[in-house]
Amino acid sequence: MDKIAGELGFFNPIFRPALSSHLGMDKALTFDVVEAIRQRFCPIASFQANLIACVRRVDQPAIYLEAGMGYKVDELKEITSP
Repeated sequence: MDKIAGELGFFNPIFRPALSSHLGMDKALTFDVVEAIRQRFCPIASFQANLIACVRRVDQPAIYLEAGMGYKVDELKEITSP
């Protein structure tokens, strides 16, 4: 749901100026900038949805990467089997 909101829920003609106004002199997208935009533009949106929207609209190269811990298939089978 956050991915959909981040791509479709932030109307570009309104959101892009909000993003530009919060970027500093170096135009770096930071987590602080993302949170400031979220608080000003749409405080009910999740941080993740707002982050996706920012990454998709910032002028500099940026990537959204989500990582997590997990088991290999064989490890999971070993853990869950009786």
